[in-house]
Amino acid sequence: MAPVVHSANLDAMLGAIAPSTIPAWLPPKAIDACRAIAQNRLSERVIVGEIPGLGLTEIHCFRSDDIVFCEFEAPSDDDDAAGRVSATLLAEDVERDMADARDIDSLSAIVTEAIATISGFERVLVYRFDTDGCGDVVGESLAPDWPQSFLGLRFPDTDIPAQARALYRQTADRWIPTRDYVPVPLVPAANDRDRPISLALSRYRSVSPIHRMYQGNIGVDGSMSISVMRDGELWGLIIGHHRKPHRVPVAIQHLIVALGRAFSLRLDSLLNYTAKVDQEREMQAFSAMLGKLAAADDFLMALTEGKPNIVDLLPGCVGAAVVWESDHEPLHLRALGVTCRGLPVALGGVVAGFGGRSWPYQLPNPKR
Repeated sequence: MAPVVHSANLDAMLGAIAPSTIPAWLPPKAIDACRAIAQNRLSERVIVGEIPGLGLTEIHCFRSDDIVFCEFEAPSDDDDAAGRVSATLLAEDVERDMADARDIDSLSAIVTEAIATISGFERVLVYRFDTDGCGDVVGESLAPDWPQSFLGLRFPDTDIPAQARALYRQTADRWIPTRDYVPVPLVPAANDRDRPISLALSRYRSVSPIHRMYQGNIGVDGSMSISVMRDGELWGLIIGHHRKPHRVPVAIQHLIVALGRAFSLRLDSLLNYTAKVDQEREMQAFSAMLGKLAAADDFLMALTEGKPNIVDLLPGCVGAAVVWESDHEPLHLRALGVTCRGLPVALGGVVAGFGGRSWPYQLPNPKR
């Protein structure tokens, strides 16, 4: 192994790196971790080691193509032991509270309040993605003197675009102490194949200038994000905002990431339980409807009167209509629940299409 690329500020901080020579200041266990990653025995590794000039430093090792990177974060000045103990005790209480949460709203309220207390961020959000990539803010802890609440707001898929969501799937947490940092380039900027070096797994890669501008427009300086994963997919994010620069000590960062994982586990349990209850409710409704239809002389009464009716058969449904043809009239309609005006006229053409010979030709061609 030998150095092939480094950040432009490294020489000034730790001294010039000699070509083809592993720096003497790099701790032996960091070198061992790099070798293990290069040999595909590890994907990434976080260790702590003493580096001259930096002190006790967290070292994040990961692989990008055929290059193994080491990233360094020194402890901050306010990284005190008493604060870590207090935060750890609070986190243990929070995990118990999350285990008692019975829905996503209460779970989100618990985790946002706890992370705001532990991290010092003035706003903490739980941001949930839908299947199209649009986002809903389902939980928020907000400083009393910050009137800009995002709770209940819905954002388009361009708010956090697809390429950003892909990076959030790969990197569990991001910490940006200040929005107005000066980006530091890599030297050289390309690998030996003259291709840009991928920093997808880097915790300290620079963010998009557009994102920094966006943060400025909403009055955010320091920020962080924790990815919430479910079944290997990005369910959402836990996001921290601060109106001034804000650096979270490394030990507290790990505690917050652990709370994010605990949130993900409880979320998965809640969603699985909710899906099971919904499925059982739907099966009971369908069984009851089949019983009503079998015993009824009039199918219309069975579908529209009593419980369950056709509205009860569809989750989230607020209105429905039964439409049929007879020998006396071309179109009959019975609506129930909340429906729109002009429904008979609107459904007339649909019924004609469904019942006519043209309907098979309107279906998707499975061979396409």
